[in-house]
Amino acid sequence: MRRAMREDRAAGPAVPPAGGVPPANAMAPTGAPQRIDDYQRLSRQVRHQRRLLWLAGGVALVALAGTAASHWVKSPAQAAADTAPPVPSMITARVSYSVLRNTVVFRGTFSSGRVLSFTPTAEVAPGGSGPLSQNLVVSRIDARDGTRVRPGEVLLEVSDRPLFVLAGAVPAFRDMVQGESGADIAELQSALGMLGYSCARDPAGVFGSATAAAVRQFYSTLGFSVPLAGGAPAAAAASQGHRHGTKPAPLVEVPMSEVMFVPSFPATLTALPDAIGEQIKSPTVSVALGQPELTGQLPPADAGEVRPGMPVQVLSNLSGARLTGIVASVGHLRTPGQNAAPYLPVRIHRAHRWRHSWAGQNVQLTVTAAATSEPVLAVPEAAISAGADARTSVTVVDRSGLTRRVRVRTGAAANGLVAVVPVSGGLAAGDRVVVGG
Repeated sequence: MRRAMREDRAAGPAVPPAGGVPPANAMAPTGAPQRIDDYQRLSRQVRHQRRLLWLAGGVALVALAGTAASHWVKSPAQAAADTAPPVPSMITARVSYSVLRNTVVFRGTFSSGRVLSFTPTAEVAPGGSGPLSQNLVVSRIDARDGTRVRPGEVLLEVSDRPLFVLAGAVPAFRDMVQGESGADIAELQSALGMLGYSCARDPAGVFGSATAAAVRQFYSTLGFSVPLAGGAPAAAAASQGHRHGTKPAPLVEVPMSEVMFVPSFPATLTALPDAIGEQIKSPTVSVALGQPELTGQLPPADAGEVRPGMPVQVLSNLSGARLTGIVASVGHLRTPGQNAAPYLPVRIHRAHRWRHSWAGQNVQLTVTAAATSEPVLAVPEAAISAGADARTSVTVVDRSGLTRRVRVRTGAAANGLVAVVPVSGGLAAGDRVVVGG
């Protein structure tokens, strides 16, 4: 028995099973009550720590909720403070030293002027063989869009025949044939005479041999064969003394498809065919007479601001392009009607020609006038104040924020600025003056 007890001591203290509490039927070895007490004390400590953690978490949640609520719930005093107007502050601007310029902006319109258009019809074959072709195409382009047109100039070739310009007020309305007469023949004679091809031996308005010789010489100078009509008019046959039954010789003619009469010069090309080989379409050629003119519509309130000689900036709102000009004249007040405001017509001149591409456009005009002949001290109009004694002054703010009053004498005004001369106190360019608060 003693030997058995020694073996029990050697085995050491018993360890509770995994459940923490030994089975009821297990025999507790020596020292078991002490181990059970330690285990129970440890369990109580764990439960206490858990309670403390839950309590700390609840306190933290309450604190967070209070912080969030503080952003939403405000006291009446805090709400009043938040909605109160800000503390007033001064608005300042710098004193400048420059030439004062007054700018007036208004609208203007380019006149399109008179535009003539021309479209060739069937060409006539040289030698009197009849129409060359009804399917007309551009075979050569001799001029450029936007260039000036001169009398006697070939603009282009249609099916290898020329299209030239002559001076004349009446468009060609027929093929002008040797032996015929009329006002159009007289116009042809006059145009040829201006170019040095005299028709003086023929009566005015009669297409005789002198006119025919002038036409032949003109076509030869251009480098083309002269067109010939196949049959002779009765008047031409009589003048040439043809016997009955004799076939008349071909007569010189100027086809209406080859001549474009222009009533006045200078004239400018505004439209031409796009490319060689293009079929003829209407219109083939367009010519603008004279020069486009620019007239502005100045509001009556600005009548005293714009005078002849002032520079003008012209802005195309369509393309953004800019041109310059000067005010040529300012007209009297015009009242167009119920749907249009009254205005003063302002004619704008340019040293170079106005572009014909601007014809018909409504543009922006900016006239700039110098209000002072030399640089002056200038402050915004809002900086000027007048006291009960009618003396004007400005308030200057120094770098430290202190203010001082400076009496000034005012001068010319332009674009919101007023020229000033200090009367008492210092004032210089770069100083800051109060303009509001």
